[in-house]
Amino acid sequence: MGAAGARQTMQQMRDAGFADRTRALLHLAVDRYAAVKSLPLRPDLKSAAVPAIERRLDEEAEDRVLLEATGAGAAIGSAKAIDRLEAMLSSQERADLRMEIVLILTELRTSRARKILNTVARDPRFDADEIRQAAVWGLEKAGLRHYEDLLPFIADPVRDVALHAIVGFGSDADVHVIDRLIADLLTQDHARSPAASEFRELVRRATGKP
Repeated sequence: MGAAGARQTMQQMRDAGFADRTRALLHLAVDRYAAVKSLPLRPDLKSAAVPAIERRLDEEAEDRVLLEATGAGAAIGSAKAIDRLEAMLSSQERADLRMEIVLILTELRTSRARKILNTVARDPRFDADEIRQAAVWGLEKAGLRHYEDLLPFIADPVRDVALHAIVGFGSDADVHVIDRLIADLLTQDHARSPAASEFRELVRRATGKP
Protein backbone atom coordinates (compact mmCIF):
# COMPACT_ATOMS: atom_id res chain seq x y z
CA MET A 1 0.00 0.00 0.00
CA GLY A 2 1.41 3.37 -0.97
CA ALA A 3 1.42 6.54 1.11
CA ALA A 4 -1.75 7.79 -0.56
CA GLY A 5 -3.54 4.52 0.17
CA ALA A 6 -2.44 4.57 3.78
CA ARG A 7 -3.68 8.12 4.25
CA GLN A 8 -7.01 7.15 2.69
CA THR A 9 -7.35 4.17 5.02
CA MET A 10 -6.53 6.29 8.08
CA GLN A 11 -9.09 8.90 7.01
CA GLN A 12 -11.74 6.20 6.58
CA MET A 13 -10.98 4.93 10.08
CA ARG A 14 -11.28 8.43 11.52
CA ASP A 15 -14.54 8.97 9.62
CA ALA A 16 -15.91 5.68 10.97
CA GLY A 17 -14.95 6.69 14.50
CA PHE A 18 -16.65 10.05 14.08
CA ALA A 19 -19.81 8.35 12.79
CA ASP A 20 -19.81 5.99 15.78
CA ARG A 21 -19.40 8.89 18.22
CA THR A 22 -22.17 10.82 16.46
CA ARG A 23 -24.54 7.84 16.69
CA ALA A 24 -23.69 7.47 20.38
CA LEU A 25 -24.38 11.13 21.06
CA LEU A 26 -27.68 10.97 19.19
CA HIS A 27 -28.65 7.90 21.17
CA LEU A 28 -27.87 9.68 24.42
CA ALA A 29 -29.91 12.69 23.30
CA VAL A 30 -32.87 10.38 22.61
CA ASP A 31 -32.45 8.88 26.07
CA ARG A 32 -32.39 12.32 27.68
CA TYR A 33 -35.45 13.37 25.66
CA ALA A 34 -37.40 10.30 26.76
CA ALA A 35 -36.31 10.74 30.37
CA VAL A 36 -37.42 14.36 30.74
CA LYS A 37 -40.63 13.70 28.82
CA SER A 38 -41.61 10.93 31.23
CA LEU A 39 -41.13 12.95 34.43
CA PRO A 40 -44.54 14.76 34.41
CA LEU A 41 -46.11 11.30 34.35
CA ARG A 42 -44.46 10.42 37.67
CA PRO A 43 -45.81 12.77 40.34
CA ASP A 44 -44.21 10.54 42.96
CA LEU A 45 -40.81 11.70 41.69
CA LYS A 46 -41.60 15.42 41.71
CA SER A 47 -39.32 16.35 44.63
CA ALA A 48 -36.34 14.88 42.79
CA ALA A 49 -37.54 15.72 39.27
CA VAL A 50 -37.68 19.50 39.67
CA PRO A 51 -34.01 19.99 40.64
CA ALA A 52 -32.95 17.38 38.08
CA ILE A 53 -34.75 19.17 35.26
CA GLU A 54 -33.49 22.57 36.39
CA ARG A 55 -29.92 21.24 36.19
CA ARG A 56 -30.69 19.94 32.72
CA LEU A 57 -31.82 23.43 31.67
CA ASP A 58 -28.33 24.70 32.45
CA GLU A 59 -26.46 21.82 30.86
CA GLU A 60 -28.44 20.68 27.81
CA ALA A 61 -26.97 21.59 24.40
CA GLU A 62 -29.47 19.84 22.12
CA ASP A 63 -32.36 22.16 21.22
CA ARG A 64 -35.21 19.66 21.26
CA VAL A 65 -34.11 17.99 24.47
CA LEU A 66 -33.80 21.42 26.09
CA LEU A 67 -37.28 22.39 24.91
CA GLU A 68 -38.80 19.13 26.16
CA ALA A 69 -37.02 19.53 29.49
CA THR A 70 -38.32 23.07 29.79
CA GLY A 71 -41.88 22.01 29.03
CA ALA A 72 -41.68 19.09 31.45
CA GLY A 73 -40.27 21.35 34.15
CA ALA A 74 -43.07 23.86 33.66
CA ALA A 75 -45.63 21.06 33.83
CA ILE A 76 -44.36 19.91 37.23
CA GLY A 77 -44.21 23.40 38.69
CA SER A 78 -40.68 24.68 38.07
CA ALA A 79 -40.70 28.49 38.04
CA LYS A 80 -37.29 28.41 36.38
CA ALA A 81 -38.69 26.31 33.54
CA ILE A 82 -41.66 28.58 32.81
CA ASP A 83 -39.33 31.59 32.90
CA ARG A 84 -37.09 29.82 30.39
CA LEU A 85 -40.06 29.04 28.12
CA GLU A 86 -40.98 32.71 28.02
CA ALA A 87 -37.39 33.76 27.32
CA MET A 88 -37.04 31.15 24.57
CA LEU A 89 -39.92 32.67 22.61
CA SER A 90 -37.79 35.76 22.04
CA SER A 91 -34.39 34.10 21.72
CA GLN A 92 -35.26 31.01 19.67
CA GLU A 93 -34.53 31.59 15.98
CA ARG A 94 -36.18 28.40 14.73
CA ALA A 95 -39.83 28.99 13.87
CA ASP A 96 -40.72 25.32 14.41
CA LEU A 97 -39.41 25.41 17.98
CA ARG A 98 -41.20 28.70 18.72
CA MET A 99 -44.39 26.99 17.59
CA GLU A 100 -43.63 24.04 19.88
CA ILE A 101 -43.28 26.47 22.80
CA VAL A 102 -46.75 27.89 22.12
CA LEU A 103 -48.21 24.38 22.00
CA ILE A 104 -46.51 23.53 25.30
CA LEU A 105 -47.98 26.67 26.87
CA THR A 106 -51.43 25.70 25.59
CA GLU A 107 -51.13 22.28 27.23
CA LEU A 108 -50.05 23.80 30.56
CA ARG A 109 -53.40 25.60 31.01
CA THR A 110 -52.05 27.80 33.81
CA SER A 111 -52.51 31.50 34.52
CA ARG A 112 -48.86 32.15 33.65
CA ALA A 113 -49.25 30.29 30.36
CA ARG A 114 -52.34 32.36 29.61
CA LYS A 115 -50.42 35.57 30.24
CA ILE A 116 -47.58 34.53 27.94
CA LEU A 117 -49.97 33.46 25.17
CA ASN A 118 -51.69 36.84 25.35
CA THR A 119 -48.32 38.58 25.12
CA VAL A 120 -47.35 36.56 22.05
CA ALA A 121 -50.72 37.15 20.39
CA ARG A 122 -50.25 40.91 20.79
CA ASP A 123 -46.58 41.04 19.78
CA PRO A 124 -46.12 42.87 16.46
CA ARG A 125 -42.78 41.13 15.96
CA PHE A 126 -44.74 38.00 15.07
CA ASP A 127 -47.17 39.59 12.61
CA ALA A 128 -45.66 37.63 9.74
CA ASP A 129 -45.36 34.46 11.80
CA GLU A 130 -47.99 31.78 12.39
CA ILE A 131 -47.10 31.90 16.06
CA ARG A 132 -49.66 34.68 16.69
CA GLN A 133 -52.39 32.50 15.21
CA ALA A 134 -51.22 29.60 17.37
CA ALA A 135 -51.28 31.79 20.49
CA VAL A 136 -54.88 32.84 19.76
CA TRP A 137 -55.75 29.19 19.13
CA GLY A 138 -54.26 28.38 22.53
CA LEU A 139 -56.73 30.75 24.17
CA GLU A 140 -59.82 29.49 22.36
CA LYS A 141 -62.20 26.54 22.67
CA ALA A 142 -59.51 24.03 21.64
CA GLY A 143 -57.13 25.37 24.30
CA LEU A 144 -57.54 27.32 27.53
CA ARG A 145 -61.13 28.48 26.78
CA HIS A 146 -60.46 32.03 27.95
CA TYR A 147 -62.94 33.53 25.52
CA GLU A 148 -62.72 37.05 26.89
CA ASP A 149 -59.10 37.07 25.74
CA LEU A 150 -60.26 36.54 22.16
CA LEU A 151 -62.36 39.69 22.01
CA PRO A 152 -59.50 42.08 21.09
CA PHE A 153 -58.48 39.84 18.19
CA ILE A 154 -61.76 39.48 16.28
CA ALA A 155 -60.92 42.64 14.35
CA ASP A 156 -57.17 42.05 14.16
CA PRO A 157 -55.52 43.60 11.10
CA VAL A 158 -53.84 40.26 10.38
CA ARG A 159 -56.66 38.35 8.70
CA ASP A 160 -55.63 34.85 9.80
CA VAL A 161 -55.37 35.97 13.43
CA ALA A 162 -58.86 37.47 13.24
CA LEU A 163 -60.22 34.27 11.67
CA HIS A 164 -58.75 32.14 14.47
CA ALA A 165 -60.41 34.41 17.02
CA ILE A 166 -63.75 34.43 15.18
CA VAL A 167 -64.07 30.64 15.07
CA GLY A 168 -62.54 30.19 18.52
CA PHE A 169 -65.60 30.90 20.66
CA GLY A 170 -67.33 27.93 22.24
CA SER A 171 -70.94 27.67 23.33
CA ASP A 172 -69.70 27.50 26.94
CA ALA A 173 -68.68 31.19 26.91
CA ASP A 174 -69.91 33.06 30.00
CA VAL A 175 -72.53 35.81 30.13
CA HIS A 176 -69.98 38.62 30.12
CA VAL A 177 -68.48 37.42 26.85
CA ILE A 178 -71.91 36.84 25.32
CA ASP A 179 -72.98 40.38 26.23
CA ARG A 180 -69.84 41.76 24.60
CA LEU A 181 -70.48 39.73 21.47
CA ILE A 182 -74.10 40.84 21.30
CA ALA A 183 -72.91 44.44 21.48
CA ASP A 184 -70.53 43.69 18.62
CA LEU A 185 -73.35 42.08 16.65
CA LEU A 186 -75.30 45.31 16.90
CA THR A 187 -72.39 47.56 16.03
CA GLN A 188 -71.73 49.11 12.66
CA ASP A 189 -68.09 48.03 12.84
CA HIS A 190 -67.82 45.68 9.87
CA ALA A 191 -64.67 44.10 11.27
CA ARG A 192 -66.20 43.04 14.59
CA SER A 193 -69.78 42.08 13.79
CA PRO A 194 -68.89 38.94 11.74
CA ALA A 195 -67.30 37.36 14.81
CA ALA A 196 -70.40 37.96 16.87
CA SER A 197 -72.52 36.51 14.10
CA GLU A 198 -70.34 33.40 14.00
CA PHE A 199 -70.69 32.95 17.75
CA ARG A 200 -74.48 33.28 17.51
CA GLU A 201 -74.45 30.48 14.94
CA LEU A 202 -72.32 28.30 17.24
CA VAL A 203 -74.78 28.80 20.09
CA ARG A 204 -77.71 28.05 17.79
CA ARG A 205 -76.17 24.77 16.66
CA ALA A 206 -75.24 23.80 20.25
CA THR A 207 -78.64 24.53 21.75
CA GLY A 208 -80.93 23.86 18.79
CA LYS A 209 -82.55 27.25 19.37
CA PRO A 210 -82.88 29.94 16.66
